[in-house]
Formats: sequence, structure tokens, C-alpha cells
Amino acid sequence: MPDASVRHVHQNKMREFVASSGSVNVIFEGEEEFGDVESTPLIEDSFCQEIKSITSSDLSATQRNELETMLKEFEPLFSRPVQPVAIGEHVIELLPNVTRQKPHSYSVPMSYRREVDRQVKELLDLGLIEPSNADVTYPIVCVAKKDASIRMCIDYRALNAVTKVPNYPMKDTQELIFTAGMAQWLSCLDLLKGYYQIKMHDENRVLTAFSTHNGVYQWKVMPFGLSLASAKELQFLGHKIGGGKHAPDEEKIAAIKRLERPKTKKDVKSVLGLMGFYRSYIPNYAEFATPLTELTKGKKSGDVKWGKREEESFCGLKKALCEATALNAPDFGKPFEIHADASDYAVGCCLTQKDEKGNYRPIAFVSQKFNKTQRNWATIEKEAYAILFGFKKFDKWLHGTTVEIVTDHNPLKYLIEKTPKSHKLTRWALALQRWSYKITHRPGILNQDADALSRLQIK
Repeated sequence: MPDASVRHVHQNKMREFVASSGSVNVIFEGEEEFGDVESTPLIEDSFCQEIKSITSSDLSATQRNELETMLKEFEPLFSRPVQPVAIGEHVIELLPNVTRQKPHSYSVPMSYRREVDRQVKELLDLGLIEPSNADVTYPIVCVAKKDASIRMCIDYRALNAVTKVPNYPMKDTQELIFTAGMAQWLSCLDLLKGYYQIKMHDENRVLTAFSTHNGVYQWKVMPFGLSLASAKELQFLGHKIGGGKHAPDEEKIAAIKRLERPKTKKDVKSVLGLMGFYRSYIPNYAEFATPLTELTKGKKSGDVKWGKREEESFCGLKKALCEATALNAPDFGKPFEIHADASDYAVGCCLTQKDEKGNYRPIAFVSQKFNKTQRNWATIEKEAYAILFGFKKFDKWLHGTTVEIVTDHNPLKYLIEKTPKSHKLTRWALALQRWSYKITHRPGILNQDADALSRLQIK
């Protein structure tokens, strides 16, 4: 313009152009016949409604807006219908020289058949399964879900028995629990429909054939799928984790409460297997379980002799699990302490750290019952073994750090200052040189956590 200003006009230079606002492309200014022009309202589609439904109420308004913006930006990645992705195919490799046997088929209850038909039709409509003429088929099993609906499962045990399973290294369970438990916020990926995105190899489809009351079908994809949830706590490998802590799964504890007295040696082993899974939460597990472990000795099977001592052991374990304290995840920015103690019957250790207020935060409890030979050791040997036992159990966290050993046995302080006269203590002193530590004496009355691990007995 002559006055050096900039004026935006249409290329036909007939009407003035106004920049678009919202979803409106062009607004014509100064045209009385058009009247007032209003912006076209934005219509929220089903995807926007889904975003609002999954947004956590724990988020602030700013965090909620950021989440919605991000989800809308990547909306094309959220496929409505289940579609296989081009990332390969699932191949089932059978063991050599095996013949598949047709398993026993189960009758679908009449009350479930309508729902089974609905789920089969849905899978057909999605293109996930197809009719099959397979000679060997596997039965479906209807499993009730928590919301009273049913999940249609397929019993592939006979197929799995003749399938070659590739070796896959598994990480230590306790390490996984502690690592995941450090998180303040957790995202749980539940495999419900995600497997549907993996195509089944064409030649292997017939191996997945299953039968219902209305026909035979086979999978074009792998079963199961994906759903997303966000929480401060979640169930993980039989434990409740989150917020820097972990505790036994409440459902498992409820099941333990309902346990009846074991009557046979096999029953006792099953009970010990279940309770032993949570032994890290029970400070005096070795002592509590002693009467029950004694029942498992010997080759003779059948009913076990059950008395007052065994009853107290069984009830004591159940009570200890029901009252189990949540353990804390280790903080590698803070020093560790091992509280160790030994009695005539067992050793016990507690790995702990102090919080900002100076309070102890227990991380793990371990204990071990002495055998006949160990019970004859001298007191200083038992106390020294407790330290070595604790270091071996907690090595994954303690290696490369300086640890304070807290014990109520004052002579142990000289274990690292002088050469022990006992050959056994000399070997243990050399073994302890792998770790960096200092020993602090604390009277037994102040060392209650480790003291309970080794001294509580079942009368």
C-alpha cells in the first residue's frame, strides 16, 4: 500500500480476506446481505468421547489437556477395528515325530451359548477367525470374569504338549518387583486384544482350530489383545506394587485366610509353597514354618500327624501374612543397613534404609533355619554366618556400596580388626572382603527386627 502497510485481499481482488477462525474457512466482511457470520461449531466424534472417558481423575487440568492434545495428535494410530500389522507372522513349530491327538470336548452350558455365538460372530465379522475343516480341534472353555460376563477361552494344552517352545531368559522375579515398585505412576498393558494384531502363518492356521456347539473355526491371527490403564498401584507377579512399595496380592491373602488345615504330606507341601512365595514379608518365616517343614520329611506319604505345635505354626503363618507390612523399594541414593542376628535355631536379616525423618524403611526380610551341624556352632560363628548370609541374599543391591552392619553381638566388631583363630571364621572373613562394610554394635533390645527373625519360636 502507499503508506507501507500490508493489506490481505483475495487473488481476485474483489473482496477483503479475513483470516480463518476455528473451522470456518472464509469470512466475508461488509456484506450486509449475509448478516452476522458465526463460526461453525466443532462436533466431537466418538474418539473425543473415548478420550474423555479414559482420562484419569487424578490428573490436573493442565495434565488432562496435555494428554487429550497428545492423543488427538496421534489419533490415526488408534485403529478402531482390530487389524493385523505387517510385523511378521506367528509360526507354530511342532516337535518331530509326534502325532496330534484329538482332545476331549467340553459341552457349553446352555446359559452361555448365546454369548458364545455372539463372540464367535464378532470374531468372524472382524476377520480374526474363519470356518475350518480341521480333523483335530480343541474345545472352548467359558470362564466367568469379575464383571459377571464370560471369556471364551480355548483349551490348547494338547497342542502345547507337542509344540516346540523356544528358550527365553527370564529375569529374577524379586528384581522385577523391586524395579517396578519404584515407580510412582504405573501403566498396565493388559493383553486382551493386542495379539490379534499378529497374523498367524497360513500353514499353521489349521493347528489352531477350535470347536463350538455350532461349528469349527480356526484363527487367522493370534488370540488376545491390548487395553491400557493408569494407576498408582497394580497387581504384578502376585504382588501389589506402586508408590515405592510392594505388598502381597490382597486376593492371594484372602485365599490364604480360607485355607483349611492340610491333612496329607502333599497338602502340607502345597501350603508351604503358597506361603513361601511371600516369605520375604514375614520376618520370622523360618521359625514359623519349622513344624510344618518337619512334616514333609521322609518318604512315607499319606496323612500327617497334626498336633498343637503344627496348628500354632499353621495359624501363625496365616496371621503373619494377613498382617504383613508393605516393603519399600531400595533407594540407591541412600546408604543400606543390614540388621543381623542369630539364635540357637536360625539366622535372620533385615535390609533397611532410613528416610528423611530418620525412620527405618524395611526393604526385605530373610531367615534360615539351622541344620543339626550348624546348631553346634559357637555363638560368634552363628552371628558371623548371619552377616555372610545377609550379604549373599542382598548382594544384587549391596555390591559396590558401603553397608552398615548392625548386630547385638559385640565381639563381631573384631572380626575385621583382627585375624580370627577359627578356620571357619577366617574363611568367612575373606569371603566378606568382597563387600565394603562397617560393623555397629546395638543391644538386642534395640535390634528387634532382626532379633525377631531368629528368636521367635513356635512352642
